[in-house]
Amino acid sequence: MKKLVFLFVLILIMTLVFIGCSKNSIKEPPEISITIKDKEIYYITAKNKWNGNIYDREDTFITILKEQKDIPTFEIGNIVKIIFKSNPPDEFKILDILIDENGRQIYTDKEIKNIPAVLYDGKYTFEIEHHLASALSSQYEPEKKDIRGFRMIASWGENECEYAFVIKTYTKTDVNQNEPQPIGNDIDRSEYITGEIITDGDYTIIERIGSNFITFIPDKESLEIIKAKYGEKKQYQLIYDDIKKIHDLPDKLGIYKVKVKINQMDNYGYLVFDEIMLTDKIGTILYEGKSYENNDLDDKVEIKDRVSGLIVNHVVKSNGGVVVGFAGEIESEGYYFIDPNEASMYGPTGFIYPNEEFMDNFPTIYGERTIDSVWFSKTNELYDELKNNSLFGKGKFKTSGYFLVYNYGMGWGPGGVLNEIISLDEEYKNLFSAEDGKTIGNSGITDDFVIVNYTLYDEESKLKEREYYYINNENLEKIVIPVEHNYYYHLKEVLNDNEFILQTEGYDEGADQNNESNPHEIKCTITPEGILTEKIN
Repeated sequence: MKKLVFLFVLILIMTLVFIGCSKNSIKEPPEISITIKDKEIYYITAKNKWNGNIYDREDTFITILKEQKDIPTFEIGNIVKIIFKSNPPDEFKILDILIDENGRQIYTDKEIKNIPAVLYDGKYTFEIEHHLASALSSQYEPEKKDIRGFRMIASWGENECEYAFVIKTYTKTDVNQNEPQPIGNDIDRSEYITGEIITDGDYTIIERIGSNFITFIPDKESLEIIKAKYGEKKQYQLIYDDIKKIHDLPDKLGIYKVKVKINQMDNYGYLVFDEIMLTDKIGTILYEGKSYENNDLDDKVEIKDRVSGLIVNHVVKSNGGVVVGFAGEIESEGYYFIDPNEASMYGPTGFIYPNEEFMDNFPTIYGERTIDSVWFSKTNELYDELKNNSLFGKGKFKTSGYFLVYNYGMGWGPGGVLNEIISLDEEYKNLFSAEDGKTIGNSGITDDFVIVNYTLYDEESKLKEREYYYINNENLEKIVIPVEHNYYYHLKEVLNDNEFILQTEGYDEGADQNNESNPHEIKCTITPEGILTEKIN
């Protein structure tokens, strides 16, 4: 991961804060379905806080046992499935509580078991496990059936309600198995957490930030430890500031089991670690991941899923919007454009516009891509190699750090790292040089030609000059398009082999004030003497 991914996460944090402050209220708690072994489970719903009101009510378990005398019984190990029929909650937590025949809690709150709520394929699922408090000597009876109350707290912004159901559980196994089993005799869980990392093998320290991070997926046991110490998150990142800490980690793309000694959680929510080691002895894996047959994703995508040779390492969902990040390299071929200016919003950046035959290498979500190009930052010497070759050119590349944004937020920074220049088309060498702070931009690409803009801004980011060039694929001569440089034009339409139309929204970048829009179109005609232009509306 590089600077761009770090910026992506910072922007993501700010966007989540913004979105969290603008939740739409829901009139009533949505209905759900709860099933165990294909049996529909009776439940009740009770509001805690709703539309500004706070509710004082009877305990839900007491209410259930007043109404339901026949409590269903299930063997330990069965799976509970919970589906929201509409409006899934922003937050959802499940509490497992031992209760008596009247619905009253038997033990103190310390014996309440928190169950990780795992959302997959539109369902929350969890396994019914032994409740450790069931083995307390004061309550132990041979072959007894425990009455278990499951309290599920769901929230949408400020609104919060409780869903509750009651079952009995038993086990056919030896009672000694009610005792917690050690997970890896050589792992001290008072000192280490365990889980999996997703890595593509690039551990370079980000120079400007002074650190880097790795995506970490805790196992079930470690998730409880992390939640108790640092609070609950859907995904975690391990951050490090010393390359020596990760010198034993693999250099190939994959998902690896590790044990980690955590120092603290920093102000951005990263887990700062002192030590990380590969291991096969970890706890319960909550989700194995799935593989997509083609490159088109949907909002069911989760961390550890695989697509187009990549592994999903970031997923954020909110109000129908999704952000998905990937680990792994993508090969592409096409035009590149370079903005070498340090004063640009994201610093020196580059764009690759892949040819159509390489687009299947890039995942989509519901058939959409974030942008029609690969956007990368200056993170290594390869950026300078492109810049020195030409600000505009053609080549074949490998990039990483790709991500998708679907119906979420208002825009994102660079999302890729240039890992390898496989080849460069030498015919483009020195076509546009990096001189006097000029930058190259894409104003239109067709099968036959490209329109580029060659722009210079002053130290106050005001437009000084801009030129537009027509470049035919078969003849790389730069042909000036005589238009007003104060306007930003883009290719609207190709009329025939010799004519095309440029369009602008008409904002005069050279105007000091009263910059009103003057949208218009320019018809361009290719002639042996050059390009003739005519304002047509």
